[in-house]
Order: sequence, then structure tokens, then C-alpha cells
Amino acid sequence: MSRSKLCSVQLHHIFILLIIVSRWSVVISMRVNKFEEILQHLSSEVVEVYNADIYVSVGYYTWFEAFDVCALHHRVFAFPLSQKAMRLASFMLDTRLTWVELYKMKWGWVGQHGSRGLHFDWEDPKDANATEGSCAAMNGKMEFLSRNCTELLNVLCLNPTIHESQRIDYPNS
Repeated sequence: MSRSKLCSVQLHHIFILLIIVSRWSVVISMRVNKFEEILQHLSSEVVEVYNADIYVSVGYYTWFEAFDVCALHHRVFAFPLSQKAMRLASFMLDTRLTWVELYKMKWGWVGQHGSRGLHFDWEDPKDANATEGSCAAMNGKMEFLSRNCTELLNVLCLNPTIHESQRIDYPNS
């Protein structure tokens, strides 16, 4: 990557972070090294993720409505498999809860975009073994919560071009 392109990418990430910080009602002083850690983390992956690649709904919807909400915004209702996408989503969420595509089947938490079998950080470890038919939400700390699928929450949608995984096959049982 050329030096000018690298500077442009870093400036873009700084711009995103400044927008996020400016949205906080109380400005929390950030240590410079913490800011550099965040910037390093955001730029550590090969795939570029921009704030336009992630959409968080303004309104509240059920988990089932989330698929249509994302489609209306030309996005997919998907789990952010990339750490970079997940980190950017957590900044955009702040204190809100948002639906992610995970659904609890009898064999575990699954998602249509290849997220079955991944490790998730649960806010309450008991949620990892939630009842079948539960849906997952994510908070701004990138922790997951088991919820009733008919609750009304914000929806997290991703640009399909940053989501490179393929559909998975589910077990028959």
C-alpha cells in the first residue's frame, strides 16, 4: 500500500473516531496511547470497513422484521464476523442494544452467514445456553445477550460486500 493511501486510510479512521467522540454528550478524556490502540486495531485487518458499511436502525423492530429493515437499506442482516466491523459497530451502538442474526437452535447459536460455532462473549454466561427459539442482541461493549425475538430493538445491518462468508449447511436433526 502506498504511503499516501495509508495516510488517507488512517485519516479516514481518525475522522470516524472524531465523529463518534463528538456525539457523546459528556466528553471523556482519552489517553493518547488508548486512541492509538483503537486506531491500530481498526487498521489491523486487510478488509477496509467504513461507517457507510454499517447501518444501525433509528427505529425499533423485532428480530423477524430485521431482515426486511436491512433489505430496505440495501444491507444484509448479518453477524459482523470481522473484528474490525464489530469494533466499528460497537462505537456506533454506544449504549443501544441491537439485533444480530444469531438464532438459538437445539444444537447451538446459528446464523445464516457462517457464524455457527464461533465463540461469543456473553454479558451473562447463562445466555450461551438460552432456550431454543431465542434471538441474540449485541451491546456497545460487543457482548451478546439472549432475548425474546419479539422484543423491539435497533437492527444492525452490514454492507454485503464486506461480508465474505458463504451460507452454511445446518444439521438435519
